[in-house]
Amino acid sequence: MTRAKIVSNVLLGLSLLAIVGLAFIMLRDEDGDSADADADAEQADAAAPDETPDLIFITIDTLRSDGIGAYGNPAAKTPNIDGLAREGVLFQNSVTAFPRTTPGMGSLFTGLWPHHHGSREVWEKVEKGTFLTELLHDRGYQTIGMTSNGACGHKQGFARGFDHFVRRKQFEDNRAGYVTDKALELLAEAKPDEPLFLWVHYTDPHWPYLPPRSYKDQPKAPGCRALMHKRHEREKVSLGQIQANHEGMSAAVLDECRAMYDATITYTDAEIGRLIEGLQASDRWSEAVVVLTADHGENMGEDGYYYAHGPSLAAGSLQVPLIFKGPGIPTGEVDDGLARGVDVMPTILQLLGQPPDSWPQMDGQSLTWRWDPAVDPPAHPIDYAYAESATEFHTEIDKFVGSGRPGKRYCVHDQRYSMCVDAETEAANFYDRPADPLLKQALDVELVDADARARLEAALETWPQGTARQRMIRTKQWKLVERPLFAGGYEQALYDVSSGAPEARDLRADNSTRALKLEKLLHRWLEDLPAYEAEKRSSEALRELRALGYIGD
Repeated sequence: MTRAKIVSNVLLGLSLLAIVGLAFIMLRDEDGDSADADADAEQADAAAPDETPDLIFITIDTLRSDGIGAYGNPAAKTPNIDGLAREGVLFQNSVTAFPRTTPGMGSLFTGLWPHHHGSREVWEKVEKGTFLTELLHDRGYQTIGMTSNGACGHKQGFARGFDHFVRRKQFEDNRAGYVTDKALELLAEAKPDEPLFLWVHYTDPHWPYLPPRSYKDQPKAPGCRALMHKRHEREKVSLGQIQANHEGMSAAVLDECRAMYDATITYTDAEIGRLIEGLQASDRWSEAVVVLTADHGENMGEDGYYYAHGPSLAAGSLQVPLIFKGPGIPTGEVDDGLARGVDVMPTILQLLGQPPDSWPQMDGQSLTWRWDPAVDPPAHPIDYAYAESATEFHTEIDKFVGSGRPGKRYCVHDQRYSMCVDAETEAANFYDRPADPLLKQALDVELVDADARARLEAALETWPQGTARQRMIRTKQWKLVERPLFAGGYEQALYDVSSGAPEARDLRADNSTRALKLEKLLHRWLEDLPAYEAEKRSSEALRELRALGYIGD
């Protein structure tokens, strides 16, 4: 091209620019500053951050808070959960609403107490309330959920509101590695331009405590491994005997079993780390609201009850982790006030910018005012947590007034004898526990003292199946527990829980006024608690509950 041609093209370009500029000036003269305003608006839209944050909800089955390093356990190997705590707010005194999966998870997803959402035992469906998932789905969230525990699956109502819901049976194995794999697979398919609600439920800390064989951090623990295969000194034992510490077999290997339990937590933490890496790679982490908690904890000898949860309201089963991280949440803060499972959903809704007047009715309150001075506190902040216990299913466990599962048999226990009623035949039998700890050989009724028979028959009338439950109220410092008595009524114990010491010394005598105040508040909460009626389980439910150690063979 000649120099003259180049000059000609340049002049033509300048002329076109001049024409465009003149048109812009004319447009501005005609409409005032509208063109500038439109341009500024476009730039603002391009620069504005996404105001609808993603929600990542991680729940870990059977996780005591003291199994985590951030909660003061120096031996814990939980770098990913600890890192999450450093990025957000950790609640030191977080209490589940119920020490079994279905009711506890139901309260996390509805903000309601179990007797308000309708599930008061493992496997019972959550019948009432609005699920967090339903609310967010209606607000335009794409919703992905997966659970490795059948006790919080579609049959219990937890699939409500999910676009994609992966239940226990859809995993090759319910260990954390398979759950993370599926979460990452569905994460890769998520629409990048729509907000995401991702729920991942891991189950590995649940009995039996067995991380994968390929996992490197494996305690030897021969005594505990034998118990997990239901053997003790080469003799076969039942789960009930293990949980009741029959002849001291469980206490003797407590250190080993705690090491195995902690190993499952370490393994789960590593898989959470892999999930976090996937979220970071998908640009779904830094600006997301992240919540980590548990459905309940695990008894490790508290109340004389081992490697299980449900019928006891000891701290081991109730105290769970609760960590929030995300936009507007301070980093590295520890809140030592009380937090409850029913508070999780309203807190999430506030963090996601959902206006309170659009929230469904809930029993819980948002916790955001505790760290954000710009948020007004509730008109009546609640600093009391409540809980009801579950039922003991294993009939050979006599540490509780009644035990047994629906549709099978139910027993009441005095100091020596047990009286059991078969659910199908309604036949009643008596057993001498010192001679027959598994309650297999019914006694001739004439061999049972008449007074003992009368006491057992009266107890059976007083405590029908599933009704002999503990209940409690606690504050940051104090905890009042009511335990059923064989003869009827309840005995009380008051504990100072501020120091984290074992709940062993009843302090009511020196704190009678405080105990009375807590009793009144507890009974007010119990006013609308209906009498519990046990539900018969399906064969599928029984298989799942047996696999989880809730019932025996």
